[in-house]
Amino acid sequence: MSNNSLTVSKKQEISGNEKKKPGQKDQSAQSARLVQNMNSADPNCISDLKSVIQELRLEIQCIMEEQQKELVAQLNIQKGDMLQREAILHSQINSLKNDMESLSEKLRQLLQTESERKLELEKLSSERQHLLEMLTELQRERDEKDLCIHCSVNKSKVTNV
Repeated sequence: MSNNSLTVSKKQEISGNEKKKPGQKDQSAQSARLVQNMNSADPNCISDLKSVIQELRLEIQCIMEEQQKELVAQLNIQKGDMLQREAILHSQINSLKNDMESLSEKLRQLLQTESERKLELEKLSSERQHLLEMLTELQRERDEKDLCIHCSVNKSKVTNV
């Protein structure tokens, strides 16, 4: 029976080995190590991800600050340009206002001069009319005397004998 018991124990050993297989013990150990590594790696991985996210966040924040500074600088430049343009436009507007006032004054003077000349022209026209009336009156008086210019000259030269 001792042979029998050896074979039975060998069979049990073989059957037990068949269940476990020779590399299975190693695989479960490796799995356990992987799980342990994963569990221990997860905190490292998560902390690595957190640190990468933090670095990216800081980098994005720096980029945004730089872009904001650039934008502010560009806006300040544009503001300066706009202020210069505004000052130029104000000076041009003031210059145009002064020109308008000057032209208005000249126009007023020209209108006044035209009015004065019209009055002078009317006065001369009325004097001319008066002189023409006087001339026609003198001519009419001469015609009434029936004397011609030759006769009146002859009468004055004629002496009574």
